[in-house]
Amino acid sequence: MKKISFILPCFNVGRYIAGCLDSIYAQDMPEDEYEVICVNDCSTDDTRDVILSYAAGHPNLSLIDHTVNLTAGGARNTGMNAAKGEYIWFVDPDDAIKENCLQELYATAREKDVDVMFFNYDDADVNLQVVKEDRTYPDSAVCSGQEFVATYFENKFASFGIIWREVYKTAFLREKGLQYPVMRKAQDVVFLWKVMLCAERVCSVSKAYYTYRSNPYSVTKHETLAKVAFSDRVLRGSEIVKMLEKKDILPAIADDMGRNMRWCANSSMEMISQMSMEERERFYDEIVLHRDALADLRPYMNRKHRILFNTSLGKRWWLVKAGLMCRLERKK
Repeated sequence: MKKISFILPCFNVGRYIAGCLDSIYAQDMPEDEYEVICVNDCSTDDTRDVILSYAAGHPNLSLIDHTVNLTAGGARNTGMNAAKGEYIWFVDPDDAIKENCLQELYATAREKDVDVMFFNYDDADVNLQVVKEDRTYPDSAVCSGQEFVATYFENKFASFGIIWREVYKTAFLREKGLQYPVMRKAQDVVFLWKVMLCAERVCSVSKAYYTYRSNPYSVTKHETLAKVAFSDRVLRGSEIVKMLEKKDILPAIADDMGRNMRWCANSSMEMISQMSMEERERFYDEIVLHRDALADLRPYMNRKHRILFNTSLGKRWWLVKAGLMCRLERKK
């Protein structure tokens, strides 16, 4: 068994991935003790060629090609299913990890026998020059996932969704059947909350092992695209409704999740008001496609959003009604 499996979801990251792979190979752990799994999610640039050039010199790197674009969440699922490491580290291919950190990171996670181990990171500019240090976590004792969230993220549900600043025990993820939802945004938020609701052994270390690059091409920068907005509001909200059905959630965490779920249910109008007509048409198509998710969220919608998500309307009439409602929204 390998010690660590790096999983990189790759879509049109040709301009960045070489720097990421360079950082993964600048380590104090022999390459035959860890593996790098790059999942090419139907890239149209030179991403695949760059990966293959690295694979030629690094036998521990494997490339998996998707024939259908499954988004970052789907690509991570593919990587998880193929992983042979004791621990999994989800690394975004436009970021980097710290030099010579693997031995220490692995030794600490194994010594503490954790399901999840968090660490700190640095914010960097597009050239990976550090501009800010994030030091959220101390060297903590081992506790449950819910206790960890209550300690470090009380009333901060929306900010608790970064999946590259921790490593996960592979056996734990597989035992619990944890997978990412396939959606354009917020799949990492949903995944991490599912993890933390059932993890029994979680800790953090104060070291910074990761460098996050501010990427102007990231999907998070395109919130007025229909699929992105629908995922962030409706699909995320539906997933939270399902999570809230668990009976053993700490009250403070359930309250925080409930607030975020209600925000998801009642915040689409502001995004739709900023969309082009073409994107509004695509948003309607998402409404029709995801009726089940809407059914989960509908009891928590206000009257305005129940009207907006009335799928009995034809597309033409929906676009007219949505346009009128958006104009009223902007006048507020």
